[in-house]
Amino acid sequence: MSGDFLLAKLAIFLLRVKTRYIITNGYCITDNNVMSAIFRRFLLVKIAEHILRKTT
Repeated sequence: MSGDFLLAKLAIFLLRVKTRYIITNGYCITDNNVMSAIFRRFLLVKIAEHILRKTT
């Protein structure tokens, strides 16, 4: 396992935790800023997972 792989894994973990944190702590989810932030994180997770699949 390379350092890049571990870094990507960590990034995915942190992004998922952060997104869950936003949802579970009762922020106003209908707020456009929050929704776009969650959507951006979701995209980042998907991109990171795609990269991981290519590198393994």
